[in-house]
Amino acid sequence: TAALPAPDAVLPALAEGGEPLVLSALPQTPALVNIWASWCAPCKLEHPVLVDMAARGVPIYGVLYKDTPEAGRQVLADDGNPFLAVGQDPSGRVALSMGLSGVPDTYLIGTDGTIICRRSGVIAPQEATLIAADITAICSAPGG
Repeated sequence: TAALPAPDAVLPALAEGGEPLVLSALPQTPALVNIWASWCAPCKLEHPVLVDMAARGVPIYGVLYKDTPEAGRQVLADDGNPFLAVGQDPSGRVALSMGLSGVPDTYLIGTDGTIICRRSGVIAPQEATLIAADITAICSAPGG
C-alpha cells in the first residue's frame, strides 16, 4: 500500500452534526486511520491501546466499518473515544479501496495525503510507547 493516495471519498461523520471525514484531506497529518467495528472482537482488544496512544498525543482518525452509527457511538461512549473524528463506511467500499484485509486495520497517512503503510491486526499495548514517540514506528511493527 506504499505511496497510494488516501481515498477522496466523503465519509459521513459518526458524531451527530459532525463534519464529514475525507481521508485524503485530514486536518492533522501525519496521522493514523483506524478501521474498526463494534462487532469486531479484536477491535475491542485494541481499543484501550488506541485510547492510550491518543492520550500520548498520537493523532488517530476512525472509520466505522460495516456497522450502525448507534453501535459505533455506544462503543465510544462506553470505552472512550481515541479518535479526532470518525467517518462511517457502511458499505465497506472505502476501506476495501485502501486494501483492507480485515478489521482492525490501521493506516499511516502522510502530510501529502498518501498511505505510507498499513498495519493489519491488533496494535499491542507495548507498541503504544514506540508509536507515541515516533508515529512511523507503526510501519516496522510486527503486523506492518
